[in-house]
Amino acid sequence: MTSADAAALRALTGFIARRGARAIAVTADGSPRGVRAEAEVRAAAARLGLGVTADESARVPRVVVAGWSGAAGLVRRVGTGAVPASGVYLAPWLLDAELLDPPAGQLVPLRFDPAGAEAVRYAARLHEAFPGEPATAAGFAGWSRGTAAAPVRLYAASPMGVPGSLGLHAHGFSGRWLPQGSIVPVSGPLRP
Repeated sequence: MTSADAAALRALTGFIARRGARAIAVTADGSPRGVRAEAEVRAAAARLGLGVTADESARVPRVVVAGWSGAAGLVRRVGTGAVPASGVYLAPWLLDAELLDPPAGQLVPLRFDPAGAEAVRYAARLHEAFPGEPATAAGFAGWSRGTAAAPVRLYAASPMGVPGSLGLHAHGFSGRWLPQGSIVPVSGPLRP
């Protein structure tokens, strides 16, 4: 986990606390990044007086710091209503079209704007070189050499669905971060 990711997770936890939540749930995995990220979120929650619960039946904000498969499982369960949530907050490295597709109230803290010129250029070049491959935060970080240094903001998926269309399940990504939608800021800069 990078220091920028750790700072984004602390800012995210502060945002949740300032919104009046009393507790959060953290979904992590046993990877070194997942373990460090979970510890970072738990420490920030403790400093803010925010409880951490493992109760899957609790309707609380769910912070996901696992890898892709762990995140996909939780997002699916929240999207189908099997797990209640007051939003699903994905770690910065989990910006991925497939994780934003299910209707689970996903928000992602990012230091770059996916609609910004450099991020759009990355998505277009990725599509030219590897048609059908989705743009990801990890791919963008490698491509841009981690130069994104804007303040952390929360972003959400904004689908551009048409009734009767294939929605976000259409084939091909045409160089966009989402096949038929965009990723938009939903907060101002988050305080640390």
